[in-house]
Amino acid sequence: MVYGVDCDISMKLKSPYYLVSKAYARRKDIFKVNKKIIPEEFYELVDFIEKYEGFGELMEQERLEIIRKFLEE
Repeated sequence: MVYGVDCDISMKLKSPYYLVSKAYARRKDIFKVNKKIIPEEFYELVDFIEKYEGFGELMEQERLEIIRKFLEE
């Protein structure tokens, strides 16, 4: 979060890392993604999730943890 000094303005900055990991964690049906809509550096993650057996059956927090571990490697 970024807050303005001497004013009531604030904004939230979301990195591509945040946006991609949250999108995959929240949606169970996002396995076949058009790679043109995500940054190139996340193509390996897309391929990983498409091959991950049972990914859609996991709870949101479990999917998010798997994504974070993958991206940290």
